[in-house]
Amino acid sequence: MRARSGGAAKLAEQVPEGGFLGSVRAPATVVAALFLILAALTVILLEPHGESRLPAAFRDSQQQFAVSAARSIGVSATRGLGDLRVLAANSSAAKPDELLDLVMDNRKWRGAAVVDRSTRALLATRGEQVPAQALPTDLTRDVLTRISEPNSELGLLVGTPLPDGRVLVATATLRLPDPGPDGGLDQSLFLTTAAGEVIATAHASPDAAAMAPRVTPLVVEAARAAPGGAGLLLAPVADDAQQVVAYAPAASATDGPQLDLGVVAVASGRVDGPTAGRSGWLPAAVLAVLAALGLLATRWALTSPVHALRDDALRVAGGEVEHRVRTPRTAETARVAAGIEHCRAKVAGTAARRMRRARVSALVVVLLTCVSTVLWAVLVVLASRGDDTVVPETVVSSLRNQTGRAADTLRRSMNDGLADLETVARASGANDKALATALDRMSQDQVRYRSLYVVERDGEPSMQVGRSPLRLRERPPTSSGIRQQNSAGRVPVLFAHVPLPDGKRTLIGEFDLDHIGRVLDQAPGHVRLLDDDLRTIGANEGYLAFEQATEDGVRAGVDTARRGDPTAAVTGAPGGQSLVASAAVTGGEIGRLRWTVVSRSPVEEIALAQNEHRQRTLLVALLALLITGFGAGWHYFGVVRPLRRLAVSADAVVEGDLDSVIYPQRHDAVGTLAFCLEICRQAATQGAGRLGEVRRPRGSAMDETQYIRPIVDRAPEPAPRKPGPGRARSKGAGKDRPKSRIEQRT
Repeated sequence: MRARSGGAAKLAEQVPEGGFLGSVRAPATVVAALFLILAALTVILLEPHGESRLPAAFRDSQQQFAVSAARSIGVSATRGLGDLRVLAANSSAAKPDELLDLVMDNRKWRGAAVVDRSTRALLATRGEQVPAQALPTDLTRDVLTRISEPNSELGLLVGTPLPDGRVLVATATLRLPDPGPDGGLDQSLFLTTAAGEVIATAHASPDAAAMAPRVTPLVVEAARAAPGGAGLLLAPVADDAQQVVAYAPAASATDGPQLDLGVVAVASGRVDGPTAGRSGWLPAAVLAVLAALGLLATRWALTSPVHALRDDALRVAGGEVEHRVRTPRTAETARVAAGIEHCRAKVAGTAARRMRRARVSALVVVLLTCVSTVLWAVLVVLASRGDDTVVPETVVSSLRNQTGRAADTLRRSMNDGLADLETVARASGANDKALATALDRMSQDQVRYRSLYVVERDGEPSMQVGRSPLRLRERPPTSSGIRQQNSAGRVPVLFAHVPLPDGKRTLIGEFDLDHIGRVLDQAPGHVRLLDDDLRTIGANEGYLAFEQATEDGVRAGVDTARRGDPTAAVTGAPGGQSLVASAAVTGGEIGRLRWTVVSRSPVEEIALAQNEHRQRTLLVALLALLITGFGAGWHYFGVVRPLRRLAVSADAVVEGDLDSVIYPQRHDAVGTLAFCLEICRQAATQGAGRLGEVRRPRGSAMDETQYIRPIVDRAPEPAPRKPGPGRARSKGAGKDRPKSRIEQRT
């Protein structure tokens, strides 16, 4: 508000003040507007939705199931190709019949053959007939394609070129992973082509098989979308249940030929009713009221007193020395008013009026408004944590199946690793060169190993490929198997061992713990691999090697899983409830070690409706704290702190210090107060003539500096000498002499 009197108005025009954002009104207004926007956002985020829907945790688990199943098929195919490449490295040392015998020693192959590259004739065969007509035209590269077998099963044709112009090919049955225990999910798996054709199916129960035709259109749609990447489709809700159709391409992470197949996973889950939770209208209304009260309190304690004092200060500094300064209601502005009143009284020659000391500080009012919004944020968060989270049974079953699939994948990976070493040992025989070539090829194709080497009888390694061995130098076992060497130390040492045909050496393959961690990552949450004594030997996240599992829920789950199928249950813990799932690693050589995969997911971290509501509540509370901090900083550094600094200068004026210059440093109402106080201080020392205007140097800051030549005092010229008597002036003398004024006039 501008002053009304002429002198005050003239002075106000000389005082620079910025726009709205540079005024003392801006912080309170902007912060109040932000809080009102947050109140509207609170209604949107915290208001429970009315529709029924599947828990996000169930949808995510099905998506992960489809991805892991597709990856399992792709990896199995490329690993089969890697096995043939290892055998091809030893083909120069073996006849075709011997090479095929080595191939058929691995029971996963149904048939094998050696084919002439140019004539495509079968030179030697083993097992079932290999369809030579299915081979591609170009046989100079690795072959990986699907075929149809006579028994209507889906087959896989794998081939790799041999160094002597021949091609080693083999066939295997391509099977879908086991869907696992049904648990009421009606789980089904479909192996599809990019055209939407279903070529293989697997059902967890008869009910799942009967329900499969209902989602055939969605399966076809998912199959056509699978080559582009993983995704999810939802069927309409029927009888409080909804089917989820997840899809993913059957591709491996390695370079080379890939299968043009996709995996579609279908499961049925129970939908949740309308989201349980407190309404967002009440906290939004409370926040809006707090924003309005904060705006009123800030204007009462800060904005209005500053502007009222600014009006009085302009009138006094403009020359109205009879105008008495009003007493503001807050401490900081009252101190500045006392300084202006002291100067006014001195100029007017009257006694200064003693102002009443204000007890309320503007800083205290600002802090109280901030405390109210902080308390609101804390109460909103505490209110959202009052109810326990209920985990639906479908989510428990889905997460249990994920843990079981991770254990099964680990079993197949470890047993296949042992089978690969046995094949290499038989293929190489006593040929060290062929063995070294095979180990080098295996290290490139198989990511499950961290180190491959041969051990002598005394334990000394040789032919090392990969990283340095971790295994202790001890006498190797005399038979094939998988072993855990240590039960203490910094790193668990897990390896497969196969005696070489010479009976003197042993082939060792140390398993990579990072690869085991990636396999365990197929299960949800924090996943650990426990040995027979419940010590941790691997995990998908950071872990302490050989740390003992002491939680009651984990130990009970491991005991149950070792007696049968995977299990899962919600257990209590000091840190809160957790969903613990356990699955034993059984079958083959790895089953002798009695390992168990255990996944632990805190209930608060599972993607459920209640947890999502709590996360949104936490987001709203954090936004409220950010706005509060922003508003507090703006008020303090933009208004309160400059006002308190000006109040210190005003106190000095009241105490009699009229010599210290008061420097205005802001272009707002506080800066205007500083201008007026400085004019009043000058008037108190120099007289009333100083009132009414602000002294400023003339010109503009952009004017160029002009150089003025210095004035130099010149010596007076000597007077001309007059010619004496009898002395004639020479001709031309004085011709160039300047004429005197008399001569000029004449």
